[in-house]
Amino acid sequence: MDSEQQAVAEAKNTSFMARFGRRNVILLTSVVVVLAVIATLTSQVISWNEADERLVHQSAFTGNLTVINQAGPYLKAFGTTSAYKKVISINFTGDSSATASAIVPLIPIRFLDTTTGGARGVSRFRLPGNVPASESGALRGLLKIHEEFGSQETLISNLLMRATTENVKASARMMSVEQHYSGGNGQLSQDFSDQLTNGIFVTEQIISTGERDKTDDLSNLSKQQRVTINIKMDDEGNPLRNAPILGSYGITVVDASIIDIDYENKVNARLEAQKQAAADEALARQNLKKAEQQARTEVALGEQAIAKQRAESE
Repeated sequence: MDSEQQAVAEAKNTSFMARFGRRNVILLTSVVVVLAVIATLTSQVISWNEADERLVHQSAFTGNLTVINQAGPYLKAFGTTSAYKKVISINFTGDSSATASAIVPLIPIRFLDTTTGGARGVSRFRLPGNVPASESGALRGLLKIHEEFGSQETLISNLLMRATTENVKASARMMSVEQHYSGGNGQLSQDFSDQLTNGIFVTEQIISTGERDKTDDLSNLSKQQRVTINIKMDDEGNPLRNAPILGSYGITVVDASIIDIDYENKVNARLEAQKQAAADEALARQNLKKAEQQARTEVALGEQAIAKQRAESE
């Protein structure tokens, strides 16, 4: 039975080959193979660059590096390419659904008064393009970045994220948590952007000592200390700064901001207590005003009754 089925199958195959032709089958197979080879070779010779990216191309024949700035097709010529976004964004809001080159958790900070918290914000950086080499032949611009870091992922983790973290922490150390929740987030965000762009301030701590009121209980401390931050100045009155770590690579800051801070639990408890105290004080003032009004009303009614009695007695 099996031999009969096999014979039938062979007969069908033979009839198909007879109808279509063995030569045509070979020709069709060859055409498919040739097209596949051409497509593969074409992808290695000509490729495509996106509008929001720059490519570092390394020649397969000489090993030379070139930067491809233009969007659209380019001659790859069997070389290798590494893609870098023209603008790299780092999102440290903790929002996993955000769109950014890198999404990281909140950055831990410590304020001047040692209170801790987590900073939430965004920083964006523009990478340089094709910059000619120096007279000594040293690479500059995107080629220098590629030579030292090798990929966009390494650039973000080893430089851009480090710069963002250092400047967020340095900015938080310049104010107390009380200054921040009393309306200082704008200043904190401004300091972050300024220092990320121009370099971290060279600062010194100033510890001021003030005498307490003489009427204070003697059991209390006789003095209190207050720590503030002073930015050192040069001879011309300009702030002293550490050299910005992004400057040597030609990377510029497009935007940098701190949206808000997640305080540690004890600060949140303090804020709730202050909010409740303010509400209680407002209620007390309202009740006092109401009591004073009621007292004035009672006095007026009393005076009116006395005047009525005098009128009746007369």
